[in-house]
Amino acid sequence: MRHFHILSIKIIMKKIELVTAHISQLLAESIQFWIARGDFGDAVVNLQNEQDTRRQTIEYGYSYHAMVKDPQAEPTDIPVILQSLYWAAIATLQESSDEELNLSTDFNNCIISIFGPGDKLRPHVDVDETRTHTSKGDPVHFYYDKDVVGIIIKADPKGKLYLVDQREEEEENPDAVYLPEEDGFVYLMTGESRFVPYAHGVSEVTDQRISITFRTMHKRFG
Repeated sequence: MRHFHILSIKIIMKKIELVTAHISQLLAESIQFWIARGDFGDAVVNLQNEQDTRRQTIEYGYSYHAMVKDPQAEPTDIPVILQSLYWAAIATLQESSDEELNLSTDFNNCIISIFGPGDKLRPHVDVDETRTHTSKGDPVHFYYDKDVVGIIIKADPKGKLYLVDQREEEEENPDAVYLPEEDGFVYLMTGESRFVPYAHGVSEVTDQRISITFRTMHKRFG
């Protein structure tokens, strides 16, 4: 059974281009059901509750939170359902693109993000090769690859992923780009969209938003 249909959308923000596609409603609902069961095994579960960020995360593979605390933290097992979802997503993204994406079939970090009413994610830039500390000053002994694949499992009417140029000083940046999310929306962030000065965040959620993000983490030492 083919779980994906192709919808090629190119979102242009200056020189940034995102590649997107969609998974089927049936597959999105099956993932929602799996998450609702709450059987996350040995995943790292974290509740972020700060002034500008609030969400629940379930991490598989190498965990950001675990690695910041302990650079020698071991990865947890990634469920087969998430591995299969990733492989199908990158295949469909490639089909929807006019250019060769050269996406890796491997990943070692998967985050399920669950947002409730009032939750949001502050604009930020993921740790890359040039950064040795988090925004809070904690040292990091890892960095993320240039490619990020994300899937919106349950979309919210208001809360959406957006990209913003941090060089703009206005509090409400008119040039921010909001993704046209809906259940099953798949996107690839790569290239300039991953690095300073561009940041990404999630605007305030009114009901519920569930997303899954796939990344590859590299250790700096050892």
